[in-house]
Amino acid sequence: MASFTGATRLVQKDKQHEVARKPTYAINAIFYSNINTSEGNVKAPVVILPGFLQGSKPYQEMQHNFHALGFPTSVMPLNSPEWAPTLYGASFDFYLKRLKAEVTEVHNRHEGHKVHLVAHSAGGWLARIFLGEAMYNGYSYNGERMVQSLLCLGSPHYSLEAYPFRRVPEKRKGEDMRLLDDAAKGSSLCFANCMYPGAFYPSVRYISVCGKSVKGIPWQPGRKITSENVVSFYSNKANCGEGEVWGDAVTDLNSAKLEGAAWVELEGVWHSPASKKKGHIWYGDKVVVQQLARMLESEA
Repeated sequence: MASFTGATRLVQKDKQHEVARKPTYAINAIFYSNINTSEGNVKAPVVILPGFLQGSKPYQEMQHNFHALGFPTSVMPLNSPEWAPTLYGASFDFYLKRLKAEVTEVHNRHEGHKVHLVAHSAGGWLARIFLGEAMYNGYSYNGERMVQSLLCLGSPHYSLEAYPFRRVPEKRKGEDMRLLDDAAKGSSLCFANCMYPGAFYPSVRYISVCGKSVKGIPWQPGRKITSENVVSFYSNKANCGEGEVWGDAVTDLNSAKLEGAAWVELEGVWHSPASKKKGHIWYGDKVVVQQLARMLESEA
């Protein structure tokens, strides 16, 4: 498998605040160099998976940018309110069934070509369940046969899920409880790690990507930090138990690094599409998608 280990610098950093600044220079056009968009080079389709509490709309920019590079691209249809029941212990089968329908339709429309899954945030570990054949809440998805690569963007694969508001244990059924540890019985993320640890399927290329844009710093009177530092601190602490580490402002680097997957740090890239309102770049921006496309195009 091609290795992308290491960080790719996109912006300069403010050392005093330990938070990335708005980009001050453009990405070199070299990121297009390995991407042939001529009609004779048919690219495998891309399906974009929304992150936790997100609907499809924020990913239209990412969809457009992949399409501009020659990838037939769709976003899994989703409305943000559909996530709400999971906050109270419901399973994620609403998401997985929608993903199954979308990937099957795209796979068939493109004459059986295996697809690239580009999964944002929680979409990454949910995609790992989709790839598998084990029963999840009474249903087997078995998506591995239709997928050639899983590219995860800021996905907290190893989150401790120690959220300040606490996490309600899930109520699932129709699973082989003999195969599950106690954590996996009440958490779909733990289910993914129990049943499909790391880069589980040899037939699928796994790539883990995480932005390195802000270090978590706790608020203290008189300390010159930003709100992003503070928010990142508590998010990191919920994910990995340590707040003062680097990440994309939501997911820390360690939680995102899926064992056995190719690993890429993108310096200066932020987690949320909403970060654009503050002048930051996120995974869906053109300069980032150019690099993501290069990863998908690289030989396994």
